[in-house]
This record gives sequence, structure tokens and C-alpha cells, in this order.
Amino acid sequence: WEAEECSVTCGGSRGRGYQVLRRQVITAPTGGGMACPPLTMTQSCNEQPCPVDCSLGEWSGWSGCSARCGGGVQENTRSITVHPKYDGEPCGETTVTQACNMQACDRDCRLGRWTRWSKCSKACGTGSMKRFRFVRFPAVGMGKCPSRRSGKRLQFRKCSNGPCEQEMAKPLVCKSQVDVSVVLDASGTVGPDGWKTTKEFAKLFSTSFEGADTDAQLSFIAFSGPKSLTKLDACTGKGGQSVDLATDCKIKMVSPFGEKTSTGRSKLESVAFMAGTRLLSGAMEMARSEFTLARRGSTKVALIVTGSRPTKKWATYMAARQLNRAVDKVMFVAVKSNDQALREFQFWSTRPSIENVVPLRDFKSLNTVDMVDKLVTSICDKVSKA
Repeated sequence: WEAEECSVTCGGSRGRGYQVLRRQVITAPTGGGMACPPLTMTQSCNEQPCPVDCSLGEWSGWSGCSARCGGGVQENTRSITVHPKYDGEPCGETTVTQACNMQACDRDCRLGRWTRWSKCSKACGTGSMKRFRFVRFPAVGMGKCPSRRSGKRLQFRKCSNGPCEQEMAKPLVCKSQVDVSVVLDASGTVGPDGWKTTKEFAKLFSTSFEGADTDAQLSFIAFSGPKSLTKLDACTGKGGQSVDLATDCKIKMVSPFGEKTSTGRSKLESVAFMAGTRLLSGAMEMARSEFTLARRGSTKVALIVTGSRPTKKWATYMAARQLNRAVDKVMFVAVKSNDQALREFQFWSTRPSIENVVPLRDFKSLNTVDMVDKLVTSICDKVSKA
């Protein structure tokens, strides 16, 4: 037999590939001899599968960089649409990478433009206006950015709405919409006489927010603090113990927002001297919670009358931060405060601290019409004579 070429080079199974075999007659039949058998026949051939080459899709395009700075990586990928089989051509690369954003990461922040000057902080007399610059693009890596209180981001200038018209017998009356929480120190360093004068001041101060065309809410909070270290820790959230603010922590909500000012004065009169430590942080937290009851659109002010440095300084620092975020202004009347206490009050108050921290030599200077007028003109945009 002589074989011819197969009809296919691969994939010849199931009859798709065949091969013809041929042979020649060497001796032909004679004299009635047997005829020759078939001289051709076919058989299957090349039945092995044909190779399948790899087929790839289009490149997807470069991805975003994996880093904004300091060197990152971009990827470009493509998918396999047909996988190679039976010794077909293998696939090429399906992913390629390249470096990107090789610039250094350290970048200083970028500040926006100055805001407009605010309104004057005093209704009459000399006050201040302020303006801000907000961070437009934050610092990156080791880049620097001025603090919120830096002169590069916060500026003040003096202003005046004219001299205050005063009637010496009575304090000025606030004509603005304000919600004021008055926080009063009744701790041991104040003393019984100091507490008595503090209450008299609070009552005189409250009269500036009563009368025709007034729109004010006042709340009164009195505070001291426990003498026990265990209770001090519990009152500042350590140990997970439940405490009663008035009994255990000596922080009392005397009169909340919504009560008549005359009712608040009456309740304040009945609050006895508390003695004890100075847990100012707890009183600040109570005031912050009280401002959830303040009216929308009102000017919100926390006025704190104290003197000595508070117990639990770090807790006070954190409470002051939260209180400043909840109100428009935090003010201190610092009675008989030393330099260290004054520096702390200035840090915790709203800037400019020269307007919002009022140092006094003694309690006698507290309960005066001049003192009340100084505070009222800082709190209210509009004032009038009584």
C-alpha cells in the first residue's frame, strides 16, 4: 500500500480527516483465476486536536496612580478572550505598569481668601471685628499649616458703635436675641461671702435681659466638686461608675432655658455655698448639653464666673473645646485669679481673649453696674438704657 497525504493536518477525528491508500496489481488473473481484491482504501488520519492560539482583548487604559506623591504605580491591563490549548501560541503580557507622581509628598497647606470682617463685638464702646482664612488645600506629609489662632489665619481690628449710654443706677438692657448660660463657681476657694456676692451679681446681671422688647433666655448652673479622688474620677468618666451630678459631683442645674428669669433668680437664691473642689469640666459639659435647648438663630454665650485653676485640667481642656464648638462665645469673669489661671482661661475662651476674659481683683468689683454693662455690651448687638 502506498499512502497519500492526509486531507487535514489536525483535527481529523470523526471522519474529518482521511487518507487514501493505493496498491498496484503485480500479476493479473488469467484462465479463470480469482479477481484482484480492492486496489484502494481510506483510513482516518491526523486525529489530534488542532492548536488553539491565545487571543487577547484591548488594553483597558492606564489606571489612577496608587499614590498622590512620593512615587506610585499605574497599571494597564487587558483580558484573555481565548486561552491557548494543544500547544497553541501562548499569551503575551496582560498587565504593564509604570511609575507616576514621583514628586515629593511634603507640601504646605494652601489658604483661601480672607472672609469679610465680622460685625463689631460690642454693641457700644470699643470692641473688635475679626476675619478668617480657611484651609483650601490641607498640608501633605511633613508640610506645615498655620493653626486656627495664627495671625496668618485670624485677624482682629478695633471697632466702635459709639459710646454707651448709661444710667448708673441700673444696668443696660439687652435688645438682641440671645441664649446665655451663666456658670457660677461655688467651690471652696470662693468662700461663703464670695458665693453670696456671686449670686447678687447673677441677679443683677439677669435684670439686663428682662423688660419690653427683650428676647433672651438665661440658664443658671452652680458648680463645685467632690473632695474624694474616687468620685472625681467617676465624675470625669473614669471607672464606668454611674454618678448623680448634683449629689456626687456637686454640679447643679439651677434653672434651665425656658424658665422665667425671675424664677431662675429665686432658685439661685436658695442655692447654698457648696465648698469642695472645682470641677469646671463637668459644669462646661452641662452647659454644652443645655445649649441643645437653645433657639435657632439666637446668639449663644456661655458666661463662666470663677477664679482659681480648676481640678482635672485635662478634662477641662477637652470640655472647653467641645463648648466652644457649641456656642458663639465663651466668656470668663476671673475673680482673684493668678497669672497661671488667667493664661488657662484665655486659652479656653473665645478669641480675642482680651474681650472675653475679664480679670477682677476681688468680689466687690463683681457686683457692679459697670461690670454688668461691660458683659452685656459684649454679649448683645443691641442695648438700651433701662
